[in-house]
Amino acid sequence: MEYSTDTDFFLENQIICIVSKEGTKFCSLIENRLFMRSENRHISKRMQLDIMREIHKDICRLCYGGEPVD
Repeated sequence: MEYSTDTDFFLENQIICIVSKEGTKFCSLIENRLFMRSENRHISKRMQLDIMREIHKDICRLCYGGEPVD
């Protein structure tokens, strides 16, 4: 899968934060991938956004595998 290097596009189209009684999950919208899970259900919207930005930085640094695409 190709993730955008554009942070805004990534946040709007390629990642989702799901809060349920089991906790909070940060998942890909373009592949079957769970980036992060927390038992905490009370993560503020600001913190959720900060976490998603960090996940995006990690993706751009290839921390989740993959290769750069032109």
